[in-house]
Amino acid sequence: MSVLSFAVSAPARPRPVTPVADSGPARTGRVSWHRLLYLVLALGIALRLVHFFYSRSFVTDELYLGVNLIRKGYWALVTEPFAYQQKAPIGYLWAVKTVALVFGYGEKSLRLVSLLAGIGSLLVLVPVARYFLKPSTVVVAVAIMAFSSACVFHSIEAKQYATELFAAVVAVWLYTRYRARTDVGSLLIWGLLGSALLWFSFSLIFVLAGIGLGLSVHAVARRQWRTLFLYAIPFGLWVISFGAQYLLITSKYHESGWLIDYFDRMDQAFMPMPPSLASAKWLAHKVYLTLLHPLSLMLDLDGNLDALNHHPLRYVFKMGWLHLICLAVGAVYFARKDRLNFAVLLLPMLLAVAASAVKVYPFHERFTLFLLPALIILISLGVEYLQRRLSGRPAWFGLLLALFFAPTVITSAREAADPRLAMHTEYSREALMYVNAHYRPGDAVYVFWNMNQSYEYYQLAYPLKFRAVTGSFVKNEASSPADYLRRLQPDFDQLKGARRVWLLYDNQNRNAIGDYVTLPAWYHREDFSPPGLLQGYFGTLGRKVEQVQYNRNTVVLYQLQPQPASQPTPRPALRPKKAAAKPAVRR
Repeated sequence: MSVLSFAVSAPARPRPVTPVADSGPARTGRVSWHRLLYLVLALGIALRLVHFFYSRSFVTDELYLGVNLIRKGYWALVTEPFAYQQKAPIGYLWAVKTVALVFGYGEKSLRLVSLLAGIGSLLVLVPVARYFLKPSTVVVAVAIMAFSSACVFHSIEAKQYATELFAAVVAVWLYTRYRARTDVGSLLIWGLLGSALLWFSFSLIFVLAGIGLGLSVHAVARRQWRTLFLYAIPFGLWVISFGAQYLLITSKYHESGWLIDYFDRMDQAFMPMPPSLASAKWLAHKVYLTLLHPLSLMLDLDGNLDALNHHPLRYVFKMGWLHLICLAVGAVYFARKDRLNFAVLLLPMLLAVAASAVKVYPFHERFTLFLLPALIILISLGVEYLQRRLSGRPAWFGLLLALFFAPTVITSAREAADPRLAMHTEYSREALMYVNAHYRPGDAVYVFWNMNQSYEYYQLAYPLKFRAVTGSFVKNEASSPADYLRRLQPDFDQLKGARRVWLLYDNQNRNAIGDYVTLPAWYHREDFSPPGLLQGYFGTLGRKVEQVQYNRNTVVLYQLQPQPASQPTPRPALRPKKAAAKPAVRR
C-alpha cells in the first residue's frame, strides 16, 4: 500500500483541530490536493537525488566518521574508541557499514543510508500531517520539508542526522497510531518499535520523553489510573532501551570539555544560566534561527545574493517575519484547540532547551533537526488559521502563500542548479585528485595537518598513486612560529631528494579535534597565517610554479632547487598574510 494512503488509527476523541471545508466540491478538492501532494513529494525526492548524484566532496565531519567506518569492523564500532573523537548511534553505524561492504567505501555508498532516511522522512510525514492538518495544509507541511535546504543537505550527508530526523518523524507517527490503544499487544508493539528507534538516534530520547511525560500528566490529571498503568508498557521499554544504550555505548564516550567550549564560544549553543534577560534573548534568537535551520524557510543570502546582506531591508528580504507570525499563530491556535497534542509536540523542544542550559546537549543547527516535525506542524497550523481568516479573500491568501514559500523555493532551486551553493561545501577531494592527476615520479606530497583526514579517507577509498607525508600536529607544543617550524623539520626531512613538492592545506581550519578555541594564542593571532608560514618556508627551497584554489582548499606546487651540502637551512619568512577569522570545522 502506498505511504500516501497509510491508515491512521482513530484517536479516542475527535481530532485536535477541526478541519475547515475547502472551497469547491469536496471530491474535486480531495483529488486536486492529492495530486499536488504527489507533485511536492516527487520534487522533494528529485532535489535529494540531484545532490546525491552530484556527489560533492566529503566535508570535514564526514571525513572524520568515514575514516572510522572504513577501518573498523562491526564489533570494533561498538567497543573501540573512534579516531577524531567521533560519535554516532550504533544502529546507524552498522547500517552504513553493511551498505559499504556491499557497494564499497565511496561517497555515495556512505551516504545511501542518509538518502533513504531523508526520503523516508518525507513519506512518513504525510500520515503525520494528515492527523493534525486538513488536506490543503498537509501539502504545505510536506512542501516545507521537501524544499528545506537543510533537510536536503543532511539527506546526502554521511552522518547520522538524517536518520535522527527519520526516527523523530516515525516516533510522532507511532504516537498518532497507538496513543489511543488500550490493548497490551498494541502497546507492546509501540514500546518495541520506539526502543529500536533509540539505537538509530541520540536525540530521539527528547521526543519519546515528551510523549511519555505529556501522556502521563494527562492521565494523572484525568485520574485515568488504568491508562497510566498500561502506558508503563511502552514507556518502560523505552527507558530500558535508553539505559542499555547508555551503559553499553554512550557512557564510554569521554566528556569533551573542548567541544563544550567550542559550541559555547562559536555557536552559542547553550542557554545562559542562571535565568536572566540574556537567557530570554538567547531563546528568542534560537527560535528565529530555526527558521533558517532546520526549517530553511528564510531566504539564504549567499552567492550572487550576498550583496543583500548589507542592505538595510535585508530582514524584510529574508521573510523571517512572515514565518515567525505563522509559527506564533499556529502555536496559539493549537494550544487553544488541543492542549495534549500541543504539549506532546512542545515538550521535546523544552527538554532540549533545558539540556542545553546544563550543557549536555547543544541547541544548534543540525542538533535541532529532530524538532522539525513539531515545527512543521505548528507553522502549518498557523497557515491553516490564516487561510480560514482569509477565506473570503483567496487572492490575499494566495499572495501570503507565495511569499511564505518564495525564499525556500528560490534557495532550493539555486542549489539544485548549482550544488556548489549548498551549505558547508568543501573541495578536499578535488584538491587531492588534482595532485593525483598531475603527480610525476620523483614528486613529494606534503599534506598539512588540517587536511590529514581528507588524505586518510581518500587514500583508503580511492586508488591514489602517491603516498603523502602527513603533517605532524605539534602546534600545541610550540611556543612561537619559529619553534613551530623547527618542530616540523622531521616532516620536511622526508621530502629531501624530491624534484617537486606538492603542498595541500585548508586555509580556514585552525582547530583540530580536541583543541580549545584560540589556543595556543600565538597560533590564533590575526596577523599570523599557518599556511602562509609553510609557503614562506617552501619558497626558500624552490620556486612556486603553480597554485590552485578550491575555495578553502589549496594546492601549491614547488620546483625545488638542489642546494650545496654546506649551505645552511634558510630561515622562513614569518610575516604571512592574514588568515580567516573563524575555523570552519563542524563537529
